[in-house]
Amino acid sequence: AEVFVNGSSLGTHHYGYSPFYHDITSLIKQGENVIVVNVDNSYQPNCRWYTGSGIYRHVWMIRTSPSYIEDWGTFISTNSIDKEQAVVILNTTIVNGDTEEGEYTVNINLTSPRGKVVSTTNSTVKMTSGNKHEIPFTITVKKPRLWSTDTPELYIANISLWKNKEKKDELSIPFGIRTIHFSTGKGFKLNGV
Repeated sequence: AEVFVNGSSLGTHHYGYSPFYHDITSLIKQGENVIVVNVDNSYQPNCRWYTGSGIYRHVWMIRTSPSYIEDWGTFISTNSIDKEQAVVILNTTIVNGDTEEGEYTVNINLTSPRGKVVSTTNSTVKMTSGNKHEIPFTITVKKPRLWSTDTPELYIANISLWKNKEKKDELSIPFGIRTIHFSTGKGFKLNGV
């Protein structure tokens, strides 16, 4: 796939089964714009079967403020779990696309599978123009409801980015709290089972 904006190529992506994105801000002009996604599979030899060629997934146009939470820049993992609490590690990357230095605050609200806010935290960082910054959070969840195939309990991390009391961006990510373990003797264990 190759993406063009107003005749200018943004680049290619050589694998049809993984997502990709381009920032088209610098190529957009006032008035009408032409965005083309061209798929050409003719240069690649096919293997034992013909997989077809074309666009089979959604194509999204995302509009953000100049400062935003980076796409695919948030990672959530479980550091430790016992019956009383779980320690969740959340890292999120923010981008300062404004033309000046600014102070940004990231707010995190964790919502339980029952819809109750179980943890709230925030962090403030000063960033120069054009930079990105990864912000780590360590969050404790009391009496966690564990995710499993029998009880697919999902928490939601509601993340918002603020500058001067103005919300710049927000993101909600569902996730499960669980433990996984692999061993040669016992195979795969989910939450100790």
